[in-house]
Amino acid sequence: LDAANRPAPAAFAVRAGSSAVGVVGVGVANNTVTLTLAAAVAAGQAVTVAYTDPSTGNDALAIQDLAGNDAATFAARSVTNTTSGSAPGQTINGSEAADTIAGGAGNDTLRGNGGGDTIDGAAGNDYLSGGAGDDVLIGGPGADTVYGGAGADRFAFRSVADFGAGGALDIIEFISGDGDRIDFSAIDANSGIAGIQRFTFIGTDAFGGQAGQLRYQRGTQANTSLVSADLNGDAQADFQLTVGAPTLTAASFA
Repeated sequence: LDAANRPAPAAFAVRAGSSAVGVVGVGVANNTVTLTLAAAVAAGQAVTVAYTDPSTGNDALAIQDLAGNDAATFAARSVTNTTSGSAPGQTINGSEAADTIAGGAGNDTLRGNGGGDTIDGAAGNDYLSGGAGDDVLIGGPGADTVYGGAGADRFAFRSVADFGAGGALDIIEFISGDGDRIDFSAIDANSGIAGIQRFTFIGTDAFGGQAGQLRYQRGTQANTSLVSADLNGDAQADFQLTVGAPTLTAASFA
């Protein structure tokens, strides 16, 4: 192929899943055309590529052989997506001071040790341990296991996407005597009303068809509870997590 006369990025149309992905660069080397995309393609997404020849004649800026013959326009074709299914995890250990620790997209192990730490697992199935001190622990998306340790810890959730899916639930240690709290304050308890609504804790009562109800029941393992929330009033759990405490009260939540 002619590497000197490359087509413009606009000649290509790339889709990943149901979304268009912009093309920001085109490279040509030997018999290979390389596209640089505006956003990464996730593992498992179906990817298609289409190409439009700029005109019916032989153009200077087109996919062409060394003799100047243009490649023909082709409609969306499936291509092989070789994106890795997971990012490498990392292990980070904090100091005895107040640390701010952030994980990445992999399955991370993050330990705060001493001090009032802020630990954010980000994506992945992470293990977080606050150690001593009044810590803020944010599991992030994925099925995370979170231990606060000594001190009044806050287990914070920023959105429904932070909760594990299906049977892979977040698991958090919880010590009410230390002043631990589960923080749902950033989550809208009622999806039918604009703004951020607060949850109504109903203890172990069954959902009553009211959006914003928060309940718990005994977990499948000893000394655990299963916390559930109904966001739309259909009396079904829209997210759940496992808490390492057999009894919870309204004061357990922020």
